Parts: sequence; C-alpha cells; structure tokens
Amino acid sequence: METLIDEMLRYEATLPTIREHGEAALRRLLEVAQGDTGQSRVVGLFLLGLYNGEEHPLDLTELRLLDHRLVEDCLTVLRMDSCPEKEVHEYFENGTAIWQALRSRWLQEPAKVTTGEGLEITTTSRGFPLIAFTDHYGEACSLQVSSLADTTCCWLGVTAPNLKALSDGGLRDVPLPAGALVASRMHLTQNQVRALLPHLQAFTETGEFAFIAHDG
Repeated sequence: METLIDEMLRYEATLPTIREHGEAALRRLLEVAQGDTGQSRVVGLFLLGLYNGEEHPLDLTELRLLDHRLVEDCLTVLRMDSCPEKEVHEYFENGTAIWQALRSRWLQEPAKVTTGEGLEITTTSRGFPLIAFTDHYGEACSLQVSSLADTTCCWLGVTAPNLKALSDGGLRDVPLPAGALVASRMHLTQNQVRALLPHLQAFTETGEFAFIAHDG
C-alpha cells in the first residue's frame, strides 16, 4: 500500500517533466497574449492572474472562450505553478516589463463614445460590447453582448432595478438582503432579436407594432 511519503516521492520525481512542459506551455501562452484576438485577451488576463492574483482576479468562466489547446496549456501552466520553482514572469528576460505591458494592454480603461441620442457605447471590463442609456423614467438600462459560450446572446433591460412596494399609502424602496440578485435583463438569442426587429422598426415609424390586426 502506497504511503503518503511514497506518493510525495513519486510526485517529486515527476516535477522536472511538469516544469519542462509548463515552461513550454507558458511561452506559447505569452505569444498568444501578445496577439490581438479575443483569445489573446483571455490568455493575457490568465497570465496577469498568475502574476498577481490579488490585483488581477480572473473570472474562470472566461476560459470557456478558449479553444481546447489553450485550455490545456493553461492547465499545464497551473500544474507547474502549483509547486513553483520561480514566478511566471521570471522565466523571461525583462519579464516584469513584459507583464506590465500585458497589464497596460488588457486592463486599460475602456473607451467610451456618447451619441446624440444619449447612448454611451463602450465595453465591459471583460471586453464585451455594451451600450448604456436611460429610459423615459430615468432608469439606467443597457444592451450588452453576452459572454455565453455555446449560444450567441445579448442582454437587454434595466441594469440595476430599484424595487419598490406599496406601503403606508405610497411607494417605498424595498431593501434587498445581502447577496440577493434580481434578474432584470432579458437574455435574448439572435433568433429572438430577429423576430422582434420588425415590431421595433414599425414602432419607430408608426408608434405601433407590425402585423397587428385592427377590428373593423
């Protein structure tokens, strides 16, 4: 029966191979992170998280945006970094400068453009397109491309709903318990948006929806 000491010794014997494969995967990931694709951004955030997880926390669902090769490279690097011989940036000459360049590239404040109609066009901290605006009653709303990996969707609705209830003859704010989440935005597929578009277009022109039959 294998003892804990036997298991530790067997693991230590594999460390040279783990580190060799990990360094090779790390170099591949850095090359991707210095590119200019959606996967480059995710890999860059992953490497920044390894460099300083407290300052650069990573939403692990971001990894769903990577192809299987890059996911495997991330896991290989994590395996190496679980028993580090040195910090990830120290595998490269001028590593600190390289990681600072990644930080400037992938964590910069997103640009914002405001249209004459009051739409603020920008991106989320994760790089997804976002249009923010206020509705007729002054509620903050948004239209955002979803991060869902298996289906192309967008979010549309009130960003942060202000819940009220009738009390003592008037409407009063309803405090939410800590950790409560109110689903206030629709998660629409491309087909659903496509089905809605004729009605929205008709509304802009006539104030009514399309294909509505009228009596008489």
